[in-house]
Amino acid sequence: MTVLLTFLATAAGKWIVAGLGVVVALVGSYLKGRLSGAKAERDKQAVDQLQAVKDRKDTDDAVNSLPTADLDSRLSQWMKRKN
Repeated sequence: MTVLLTFLATAAGKWIVAGLGVVVALVGSYLKGRLSGAKAERDKQAVDQLQAVKDRKDTDDAVNSLPTADLDSRLSQWMKRKN
């Protein structure tokens, strides 16, 4: 323990501790950035999924409000014709 305290009291020891502090700060900043970027992407995907659900509901509501004849004519546009 006294050897460590003696080393830390030297100029070289102080520089090494300062360098380690900088390295720890850089690694911490890097990891924080990575985690916040991942969270931002998850949030963006959640918003996109919610919008897709809303779009699907709007489409279903529009189709369900069509009269039967209009629904049949629109469906025939999407169906392949058999020869």
